Amino acid sequence: MSRISFLLPVYNGAQFLGETLQSILAQDHKDFDVVIIDDGSTDDTATIINQFDDPRIKYHKTENGGLVNALNYGLKKLDCAYVARIDADDVCLPYRLSRQLDFIQFTNAAAVS
Repeated sequence: MSRISFLLPVYNGAQFLGETLQSILAQDHKDFDVVIIDDGSTDDTATIINQFDDPRIKYHKTENGGLVNALNYGLKKLDCAYVARIDADDVCLPYRLSRQLDFIQFTNAAAVS
């Protein structure tokens, strides 16, 4: 079980997905996995994902059902203490997780946004 799971739903997000995954994998906090829910993409989304050879990436493809269905499906696949939401066209700074974890531990916050 990873301490944190990035939950990344994607639908036809090939254009930015590679940069997003690179930014996730460059985190200074390394105890995480990435759960990708491909919501029936018809572009090169799967090709982009398969270019990354990292055991922390968990790829699931579903029929297109929209963002909420993809997120609910993804939540059922998680086994972690914390969820880090990210979209396929977002980029993380390398210290995102470490700073968010520090804040949670310092404040006992239930969520960080």
